[in-house]
Amino acid sequence: MPYHLNWTHQGLELNAYKTVTLKDVIDAQGKFYGDERSETVKYVIWNSLGAEKIDMSDTEYVLPAGNDVGASYSVKNLRVALVAKDPVMSQLCVQYQALLLRHNSGWFVEVFESIEAATQWAYSGLNLRQA
Repeated sequence: MPYHLNWTHQGLELNAYKTVTLKDVIDAQGKFYGDERSETVKYVIWNSLGAEKIDMSDTEYVLPAGNDVGASYSVKNLRVALVAKDPVMSQLCVQYQALLLRHNSGWFVEVFESIEAATQWAYSGLNLRQA
């Protein structure tokens, strides 16, 4: 999954392209958590609208979700906007959202079909304006 990370003043925007695999999701997480800015971000927007294929099973999402549950103990009150139209990716996003909720992660996770709605939600309450 080629992807692009765009760090902003208070968040991270990740745009995924081509094929999304578990290995690539874990790699993107590593780059996020390996950067000191991850400790102070207020939102993450994961945009999969540019992805052509999802090569991940409906159980593989548990590993990155588990990583995020653990991270939520130190990175508090993060707003995570997941953007997906592909039915498989949308289902994985909903499952991810439910897992974080079940484990009381303290993160606010929502699934959107448009980047505009996701950005508006991610920015809400942060005194940020869309560019």
